[in-house]
Amino acid sequence: MARILLTSIGSLGDVNPIIALGKYLKANGHVITLATCERYRNNIQDAGLDFICVRPNYDPKDEALCKAIVHPTLTLYYVHKLILTEEQLELSINDFCDIVNDYDFVIGNVFSYAAKIACLKNNVKWVSLNLCALCFFSSYDPPALYPLLFLQKLKFGKRLIHKVLFRSMFKLVDYWGREVHRSYERHGLGKAGSLMLEAPFSKDLNIALFPKEFGTFQKDWPINTVQADFLNYSGEKTDLSDEVKYFLNNKEKPILVTLGSVAVYNLNEYLEPIIKLIENTKDRYILTIPDSYKERYAVLKEDRILLANFLPYTSVMPLTKAVIHQGGIGTVSNCYQSKVFQIIIPSCTDQFDNAYRVKKIGHGDFIPLKSLCYTKLKLKYSLIETFSVSIENGEHDRLSVLLSYLEL
Repeated sequence: MARILLTSIGSLGDVNPIIALGKYLKANGHVITLATCERYRNNIQDAGLDFICVRPNYDPKDEALCKAIVHPTLTLYYVHKLILTEEQLELSINDFCDIVNDYDFVIGNVFSYAAKIACLKNNVKWVSLNLCALCFFSSYDPPALYPLLFLQKLKFGKRLIHKVLFRSMFKLVDYWGREVHRSYERHGLGKAGSLMLEAPFSKDLNIALFPKEFGTFQKDWPINTVQADFLNYSGEKTDLSDEVKYFLNNKEKPILVTLGSVAVYNLNEYLEPIIKLIENTKDRYILTIPDSYKERYAVLKEDRILLANFLPYTSVMPLTKAVIHQGGIGTVSNCYQSKVFQIIIPSCTDQFDNAYRVKKIGHGDFIPLKSLCYTKLKLKYSLIETFSVSIENGEHDRLSVLLSYLEL
């Protein structure tokens, strides 16, 4: 039996896969604690895992933060402000230094710099967790980056161009994260290395928590990387209400529209073309938006439309025929394992690369939010009926391999 500390910085889409991993490890007899901000306490404790609040104690639903995430120039500024100032880093390092010695090792995601520093200071094994191929920034399998999506179509020089591009990007990230470098020096840990290519990873074990269809091992990935599979979790309340059950079991499968927490603050950009699609098609739809939108759009009052504030993806998605969503890796993974067609409307961060990889394997298509219009959406909608796929889910076999790498 091992004592394992998990940690994550990010939205619920980042935390849920780590909760799923924690539940899997706990089911195999190990003691699991998840350390993150206070906002996720109930989610974690409801899952049967121990919780510790650590800084940065941010609100992932804060309006300014959500707007910054989808802004092309403000994202790095807010990441710096939240977690990468000297004050925030030291507070977070102190929190982790108080707890890491109680565990055999710590598993954390890409922005968990403070947790890794605490591990290095206290000689505790660090394991990196990577939810998507973008985390590795491989020049052999380069991520799709907006507005440079055209680079994916290059026949020659693709790797060289991306190496040059990444070098410039990494310098900018190292500038915004300069306090991480200084923190390594303050604590006598030597050089941090690139904040994108070296600092997040581990010399012992790096976990790629996505299937090979979304990215296979490349020669410029970190050494000691083991690839598992998507892990999905939608909360402990997976039972559906009678209203939702009736809607899902009555007549043909519906199309699910779910746009994530960040989209709440620019919801109208998404909704106008989607509402027009609903008006001009005869399908049944479920939308995860507030009931108040019924007063704005008359079509939402029709019997073939259901509005819901929350739905457990793992229960609902297998009963749908397509999902329109923003491209977060949590939604992508649920759709993939539910074998449903995806129409993705990416707007920021990893969403573009996730969407590109979904299209590449034939599981859907995408329209960047800046290009979204009814005509393009209707074109993608026309592909739904032709979609057919069979997936062999090797999740648990691959996780068994992961356990052996963790020496459990």
